[in-house]
Amino acid sequence: MKLALLLPGYLESADYRHLVVIDEELSGLEYEVKRVDPCFLWTTGNVENYTLTNYIKQIKEIIDSCEKGSLEEVVLIGHSLGAAAAIIVGVNDARITKVVCLSPTVELDKSREKWGESGTRCSKKDLPNDPSSFREFCIPLSHFDDRKQYSVIDALRDLTIPIMFLFGTDDPSADEIQGVADSAKISKVVKIENMSHDFRQSLDLCNQVAGEVKRFLAD
Repeated sequence: MKLALLLPGYLESADYRHLVVIDEELSGLEYEVKRVDPCFLWTTGNVENYTLTNYIKQIKEIIDSCEKGSLEEVVLIGHSLGAAAAIIVGVNDARITKVVCLSPTVELDKSREKWGESGTRCSKKDLPNDPSSFREFCIPLSHFDDRKQYSVIDALRDLTIPIMFLFGTDDPSADEIQGVADSAKISKVVKIENMSHDFRQSLDLCNQVAGEVKRFLAD
């Protein structure tokens, strides 16, 4: 079995278009694709369980559940925070064969101020099939405190499997991502002109990203 897990970013739905497009492309290449609802947030609405630790645990449990078959490939494809989770799992799980990082979060201990004095960060996310409607999630400070214990940069130093960084020139963190890619000697770096951090509203960009993912997996 060729297994591919698609890992959404912070508060992202597994049904957002960029993941659906990649799912469709990889399914055509005979991958068993699983789009992950991180910590079942969109399924249950339970914000207390929404931590990077639980996200990592969930990824490993999914792989465990598929291991009864013959796993010839296990690919992790993450966007933003999902890319950070992919790197951390990839360095600690020998079953992972490749990692793809889309607009990766490379610093996990930044933006404490977004939780304010109340210790809660409320954000609205558009619904997958109706971008004019929104769902609000109020995430406790425990999410930030949990993820501070992890280091993407440290994990990259120990990662020995092929890894791709893909990001846009208009991503606010583009320079930071490029700097990490240079220092960590990432296997393949793809920079897309005029693409920002969240590119899912553009079908053309989704198709372009999916094409780059396919090429990297075929190498």
